[in-house]
Parts: sequence; structure tokens; C-alpha cells
Amino acid sequence: MGKRRTLLIVLILLAAMPMLSNNRTILLWGHVKDAFTNGGIKNVKVTLLDENKVPVDSQTVQYFDEGKSNMDSYYKFSIPA
Repeated sequence: MGKRRTLLIVLILLAAMPMLSNNRTILLWGHVKDAFTNGGIKNVKVTLLDENKVPVDSQTVQYFDEGKSNMDSYYKFSIPA
């Protein structure tokens, strides 16, 4: 009886795996930097477009200033696969 129960549990888990793989997401991220100083830029809005150039999502970059030599700004989108 114990082997049948274990086999049943394994089969249920294997059947659920394709459902788990359909819930994947893609993380798309990058940095926005000044071409001269290579430092981050404040208050930049980044817009994500689909293949037809229709806006999908937009956000303002996250900006960090840990001293004048380490300024950084970045964006991160989480997209369903």
C-alpha cells in the first residue's frame, strides 16, 4: 500500500509540472546612464513597447546616489512568458 501511495504522489507531482512551467516570467532590466559621466540620470521614464510599438508598461527609474562617483539608475520589468 505504501508503494502505491508514493507512486500516486509522484504521478500527481509530474502532472502538475507543466502547469508550473506556464507561470514563468521574464525579468527585463537595464541601467540609464549619462554618456559623458557614465552616472545615473534622475527622473527618467522608461516605456516598454510590444512588437507593434504599443505601450505595455512604463515606470520611472530607481535612482541611487552613494556619493558623486557612484550614481546609478535602473529599471526592471517583470513580463509573463
